Amino acid sequence: MPEASKGYQEGERLAKLSSWTLAGLGIVEIMVGEFTGSVGVTADGIDSMADAFISFLVWLGLRISRRAPDERFHFGYYKIESLVAFVGAIGLIGVGAGILYRSYLAFLEPKPITLPALALAVLLLAGTVSIYRAFQMRMIARRYSLSSLRLDANNAIKDGSASFLVFFTVLLSSLGFHQMDSVGGMAVAFFIFFVSYVAIKEASLVLIDAYHNPELVEAITK
Repeated sequence: MPEASKGYQEGERLAKLSSWTLAGLGIVEIMVGEFTGSVGVTADGIDSMADAFISFLVWLGLRISRRAPDERFHFGYYKIESLVAFVGAIGLIGVGAGILYRSYLAFLEPKPITLPALALAVLLLAGTVSIYRAFQMRMIARRYSLSSLRLDANNAIKDGSASFLVFFTVLLSSLGFHQMDSVGGMAVAFFIFFVSYVAIKEASLVLIDAYHNPELVEAITK
């Protein structure tokens, strides 16, 4: 099996597994967030659900990318993978804006969290799963140079980091600093904006055929 095809198949497997895992975590976090009244947990759950959709798009893009060249696409479908990363990143910006707005409203009218121990346990689980998932996908993305899977890996790192950050803001909220819960939600939004910016930048360069390899340029010059 060609190395590129093997990479796409491995990427497909991870993206599909990631989609189901994130969807499950997102549902649990949203339910716990609404039950406990934690804006931070709910925001993290919405983020997980959005990333589950992104993982699905990545899986779809990788699957289409493996199609052989035809009369319409003479060079194959490999750029579909970068296009999916680009579209997914734009979608994430909208999700981040919604989370930021809701967190801002909660910041103006802070409320205590019910059963903070439950919220903290769910956040710890979500953060651990996301970081583990990120290491798996980043390894495959680097090995086979898959930009959409790299976006998914960055999302996983963002998910894990956001979950652990919200863990501490919920902890502070449970100690009496109630506005910190909404601060955690805002932090999730800014994590999303940063990852989206990086993904849009990288995917755009691929789509317009940018190329950066100083060593090869020097060899050609010589």
